[in-house]
Amino acid sequence: MAQGLGPKIPGVPDGSQPVVPGFVLLGRLGAGGMGEVHLARQVSLDREVAIKVVGRDRAAEEWFLERLEREARLLARLNNPHLVTVHDFIRLPDGTAAVVMELVEGGSLRDRLRASPDGLPPEEAISLAEQVGTALAAAHAEGIVHRDVKPENILVDADGRVRVSDFGMALSLTSDAPRLTATGAAAGTPGYLAPEQVEGGAVDERADVYALGVVLYEMLSGRLPLGRFEPVSRLRPGIPAGVDAVVEASLRRDPSGRPGSVLEFLSMLRRPGRASMEPPRVSRRTLLAGGVGLASVAAVGGWLRHGRGALGAAGTEVGRRWVAPWPEDLGRATVSGSWRRDGEALVSGDGVCILAISDKLPPVCDLVLTLQRLGGSESAAVFFRHPSGFGSVELDGWTKHRSGLQSVDGSTTAGEDGFEFALLPGREHRLSLEIRPEGVVVGVDGQPRRRYPLLGRQLTVVSPWNWKPAAEEGPALALGSYSSPVRFSRLELAVPGAG
Repeated sequence: MAQGLGPKIPGVPDGSQPVVPGFVLLGRLGAGGMGEVHLARQVSLDREVAIKVVGRDRAAEEWFLERLEREARLLARLNNPHLVTVHDFIRLPDGTAAVVMELVEGGSLRDRLRASPDGLPPEEAISLAEQVGTALAAAHAEGIVHRDVKPENILVDADGRVRVSDFGMALSLTSDAPRLTATGAAAGTPGYLAPEQVEGGAVDERADVYALGVVLYEMLSGRLPLGRFEPVSRLRPGIPAGVDAVVEASLRRDPSGRPGSVLEFLSMLRRPGRASMEPPRVSRRTLLAGGVGLASVAAVGGWLRHGRGALGAAGTEVGRRWVAPWPEDLGRATVSGSWRRDGEALVSGDGVCILAISDKLPPVCDLVLTLQRLGGSESAAVFFRHPSGFGSVELDGWTKHRSGLQSVDGSTTAGEDGFEFALLPGREHRLSLEIRPEGVVVGVDGQPRRRYPLLGRQLTVVSPWNWKPAAEEGPALALGSYSSPVRFSRLELAVPGAG
């Protein structure tokens, strides 16, 4: 059933709508085979939410309610930015049940496809597919297979951020199950169902891979890949032919021939021709006010020389960006752990690895670091000196996919100062920092994620790194990885406003 969580459509209460204790139902947003979704106000917190009320016919099946409650509990723990957040599961006095969810204002992917019948712009389609894949990967990690991935269940809010919704058809991993599999009747929507779902066979995460391949093809072409479908690169000039290989692999009849996971799908999607579709860029937005004078780009090279002797030659100017040099003497630049060269990139080893890059950093600058996690499940980081102290921005730390600037007045990415982000194995990510005396803006893959005002606050490096750099001497810029080998391929630095 499509969740119908965007845009808000006030319904007309008709006396037949259910009663959910603690909530005032304001109108129906949508309906389907499993029940209805209502716009509601939560009285205790005075906030608007969406409530899915299970239909009476399904409520009569106790096994269904038990499964739905178990899945609601699992989803409530996910806390992924691309999944609709589940707030509560409530058994109602009339024998039905309700799932309370966040209200996503915007529309569904189906709405966007109706407005673009020939397909979405390739950059938008691939970005949306990546966000959907990230959400599904988070669900799979918790033992949940969606089984009904389709444009109606993909919500896009006003900022263009995806939320995957409606796990009513999902399969859950039981405590004694060895993997994400289950056997049963076909569940889902024709056109998006994997062959094994249609045949009632064993279903695992590769069924969601199949559906994601269908959705990607539909976003790019405006049609479903039925029968002997045309490669999408023939239908839409300018789409890299490599995307065809991703779609073809995802839609193979035999699950063993598909990408083994959504993460593998995303890794494949990132490889073919993306450079021509999404060139690297450095943000020029001024997000934090300040009256600091701006240096010229020509002076940036001087900031990237180490005071104890050159760790690297002068960088290369690319337009208004400066490609920073890597240290020439890795042994001398190593603070901890092991480091090696891989062509023009640097690769860290296991354990705690920190490498000094420079002992100078402009007070106003933008950094973009391109990196790829090669193994492990812990964090990658960039360290920098700031008037507020020496801090680090970590990606995917604390084993909970938490990221952000730490430590700010003792707070870490594990708390409210962090945001959800997972480093996908085999995929290059771009970490961006907009550094100003007043604060720092952290972004990932071209999207700003969190502003950190720093006036009057204190930055420190958290204890797991076992490093307490001096406030005024030593490195001003460094890279790090924690128990996860990382490939650092490029570091760009820009001074905003420089001519």
